[in-house]
Amino acid sequence: MRISKLSKYTFKVMLTPDDVLKLGASIELIDKQSYAAKKFISQLIDIIEHSMKVKISKSKLFVEVFEEPMGGCVVYLCGNEELITDAQKGEPYEKTAVFSLEFKQLLPFAKSAKKLSLDKAESSLYYQNGYRLILRQNKKADEAYAFGRLLSKYQGSYHKSDIIYTQEHFTLLCKNNAIDKILSIDVFP
Repeated sequence: MRISKLSKYTFKVMLTPDDVLKLGASIELIDKQSYAAKKFISQLIDIIEHSMKVKISKSKLFVEVFEEPMGGCVVYLCGNEELITDAQKGEPYEKTAVFSLEFKQLLPFAKSAKKLSLDKAESSLYYQNGYRLILRQNKKADEAYAFGRLLSKYQGSYHKSDIIYTQEHFTLLCKNNAIDKILSIDVFP
């Protein structure tokens, strides 16, 4: 995947066939009316915001997807006004992710979060045939690397659809400070 910022109004994203598959989509299913297309674009926006340290307003966004002859596609995200703003260094940075965890992963996850100084971030724990922990970090952009490390280690998802699905369909076990509560019941040696 290659992301280019063409202007304050436009991003260009070049995706290989593997990139499209990793995002759980296919070119044939990406049409402007489908749920798959909306999820695909939402995931792209999240990736752009995370990797380019920008904030994209989704309210007035135009999206065009062009299939490449060798597979993959090129996506243009455009705003009709200056909707894409740089996140300035030192400005507050909010990132929310959901982590799917097995019971035996809860304590190691909480310990990793504490080691990365994320134990004081907002966290909620849910359950439905497995655990899901939603973690919201409000830090400065230059301190956000710890969140990214936790995301990669535990394969979390920062896609809004996964977070909303968890909040709506899973049973809430702990609304606030889930990481602290998991650490406080450490009964394992």
